[in-house]
Amino acid sequence: MSWTEPQDDVHAGRTRSAGRPPHERLVERRVSIEAGVTFGWRTYVGSRGRMLGIDRFGASAPGNVVMEEFGMTKAAVVTVTRTL
Repeated sequence: MSWTEPQDDVHAGRTRSAGRPPHERLVERRVSIEAGVTFGWRTYVGSRGRMLGIDRFGASAPGNVVMEEFGMTKAAVVTVTRTL
């Protein structure tokens, strides 16, 4: 498992009395940036967060070309962050 993947097994049992995961205690607007599928990140960004990722497959090109084509750019990160 890479350090960027959600670790469901680590956080699954930790909740507050209100039922919200501990990472939602102070920050309600979070962004996940994943050079892969966004599946699983909703739990960690919450209902007010945004996810930037690649939810499709099948492209073949140099990495920088694929990232640009799929919208994984600095500009996209800034745009997603500003929409919070």
